Amino acid sequence: MTPAQVELVKDGFQTIYQDKQDFARSFFTYLFQIIPAVRESFPEDMTEQHRKLAETLTFVIYHLHDPAKLHEAATMLAGRHLDAKARQPHFVAGAVALERALDKHMPRRPSREETEAWHQAFLLVTDMMAETLGISAA
Repeated sequence: MTPAQVELVKDGFQTIYQDKQDFARSFFTYLFQIIPAVRESFPEDMTEQHRKLAETLTFVIYHLHDPAKLHEAATMLAGRHLDAKARQPHFVAGAVALERALDKHMPRRPSREETEAWHQAFLLVTDMMAETLGISAA
């Protein structure tokens, strides 16, 4: 990611920060619409999952400039996803769900540059996760 892309993601996240729990809820709603079989890997009450995703997003976004911290977070996330038997289609579905949640929660439709910056951030983290899991995220 370029420094400009990092700043675009951070700036965009500032606009949804207050609603990050709702953003997380939307993310999971879209994820389950895209790949319904994933739903069975999650508890009925998703409150804790929404909180975890919101906290993880916050940590990752504010550490995009710090590869060591980012890799640490990605390794932790990979462990969580290993238990859920995450595979390449899950990462692709996650990218689509993220873009849909952004479209819903950003005060205006993200520009092409903003969407690409978020996509690059997602790829950066999921590539690190996939490397840890020994699978391909792309």
